[in-house]
Amino acid sequence: MKKLIILFIIAALILAACAQDKSPVGVATSVAQKYAAACKAKSAERYLALFSDDASYVDYGMHVGPMKMKILANEVDSAFADKNFAFKIKPSFVSEDGRFATLQGDFSNMGHDGTVQTVPALVVLEIKDGKIISEADYYDGEPYLIAR
Repeated sequence: MKKLIILFIIAALILAACAQDKSPVGVATSVAQKYAAACKAKSAERYLALFSDDASYVDYGMHVGPMKMKILANEVDSAFADKNFAFKIKPSFVSEDGRFATLQGDFSNMGHDGTVQTVPALVVLEIKDGKIISEADYYDGEPYLIAR
């Protein structure tokens, strides 16, 4: 009987440790981690699944938006498929209320001069009910913009 109680306690502790943090900060942290993993894997499907149906997107580096994410689905597919595209994300910040998460890192893609360019980047995600409702990307887009 004593062994059974000990096993029960150990199982309960393991389950408690494995349980997901359902607090707003825990949910936002999970979303940010999934975002980073989707970018690393270059998985448009996993990335797009993180967004609400009416999520908005702004890319301040390329002067794009605001626009709805669902309109960008094909663009995301082709961007992630591009062998030169990469976003190497460093640790993120989550606001105390779990409403915002930021991710910083290095964004790489083919520049307008025909060489792969890498610039520091910051992404701000707004999260509600476990889904991203807006994404704003900040970086120097000059290496990617075609001179006019």
